[in-house]
Amino acid sequence: MTTNQLADPAAPASAVTIATGRLLTAGAVAGPLFIAVALAQAFTREGFDWSRHPTSMLALGDLGWIQITNFVVAAALFFASAVGIKRALRGKSGGTWAPILVGTFAVALFTAGVFPTDAGLGFPPGAPEGFPEFSWHGIVHAVGPTIGINALFVSFFVFARFFTRSKQPGWALASVAAGAVCIALGFSVNLTGTGEIGNEFNFLPLWFAMMTGWSYMSLLAWKLHSRLTSGGQGG
Repeated sequence: MTTNQLADPAAPASAVTIATGRLLTAGAVAGPLFIAVALAQAFTREGFDWSRHPTSMLALGDLGWIQITNFVVAAALFFASAVGIKRALRGKSGGTWAPILVGTFAVALFTAGVFPTDAGLGFPPGAPEGFPEFSWHGIVHAVGPTIGINALFVSFFVFARFFTRSKQPGWALASVAAGAVCIALGFSVNLTGTGEIGNEFNFLPLWFAMMTGWSYMSLLAWKLHSRLTSGGQGG
């Protein structure tokens, strides 16, 4: 019995494969789409400086609905991908934790969209120049996505174990490298800024961590999709 038949014994293997492939395709699209929409805003929104302002601040102001929608759509696509990963890796190394971690990340993106951050650092135009004073929804926004983003980065190490056991050392090494780079970039935000309340951080490392992490997650989804459709059944 194949992995896909185990996923749904009542469905033909081909139907399950197609459904799982579509779920993984959603994840493959999610990263590039989110990054493209975020960067388009970062370079066009009045007063936005991506070295001074994190991605979350794009959800503020009159055009904030664009980034809120971006968060919610990416959350839905990545959550679909998590379901696809669960199906593709059923019974394999990483089959439990990889979808849980990616699903946690998806929920965090949804949280970021529903609970916006607070205005500050001069954005949107007219906002105080100092560091934002967090409201309750600002705290939720800060805590939830932080947990989710770290879950995504940890998932790369889980995928590395999967690829190691699948005898794909190149992908295993790439997964470890992606996880390590993203974590290092996340920590460097505090090192490259002033790190003092009321002053500024340099958010460029966080942008690069986002672009690296989101892109690699989409690449992993596409890799699993390719293995599935070529008969590898994700493993």
